[in-house]
Amino acid sequence: MATLLLAANFAIGATVEFSWSSAGSGSYTTTVPGQGSGSGEMVTLTGVMSAPVVTNNDPGLVPVGYDQVQSVFVATANNVTVASHFGWSGTTTLTGIDLQGNSYSLLVDLTYEVGDFVSYGVTVVDELAFDAGGDDVIGNVQFAIWPGDNGGGNRVSGQTVTFLSGADSFQVSGSRTFGETNTANSIGDDLGFIIGARDSGGVLPNGTLLFSDTTFSGTLNEDSLVEFSPVPEPSSSVLIGFGLLGAIARRRRA
Repeated sequence: MATLLLAANFAIGATVEFSWSSAGSGSYTTTVPGQGSGSGEMVTLTGVMSAPVVTNNDPGLVPVGYDQVQSVFVATANNVTVASHFGWSGTTTLTGIDLQGNSYSLLVDLTYEVGDFVSYGVTVVDELAFDAGGDDVIGNVQFAIWPGDNGGGNRVSGQTVTFLSGADSFQVSGSRTFGETNTANSIGDDLGFIIGARDSGGVLPNGTLLFSDTTFSGTLNEDSLVEFSPVPEPSSSVLIGFGLLGAIARRRRA
């Protein structure tokens, strides 16, 4: 006997992966258990990660081809007001279709929870690398990420690099799981981040840094409901069709 599947919601604990690059677009993806008749498959749900809202807190203009500018000499250990914030907020919807044509939809809350994970990467140059008459940053600079709301979150310190005389360029990266050290204030904040320079145990060198090729990725843990919308199975459609024909015939005889 054919089973007529009805639209329904089912609870799921999903890990949603996200990935964004300033050089291109971003995406969300996760998998949920298939609910179709006889299904044992895992169904992939995807969504587009929109361009972030960018707040450029530094008064300097950002040259074409760069993501942000930071004047290093005004930065301090905990200062997040001199670098750009990239943020997403609200919710987003992931959708997918299983091999039987059934549809799935998952509403994702774009906030940080314990167990979430973030990873970042960025190219950093001193202004001299962009402009022959620009600043030549010389000295040690430590970088950090502040995941969370603009002006909020916790500082997660990362790499320290040494700028020498002349144009310099560095690849800076890092990662953190929420629940580890220096993440408590970020829990409950919207998905977002600031990447910038902080002091490295001493006075920061004067100058201006430029950031490009920023990447931001990680995972969000979601306890949510998946909306399941099945398509009628062929045999069920036939039974429904016979039922309609029988009703029409009875009406004509009447």
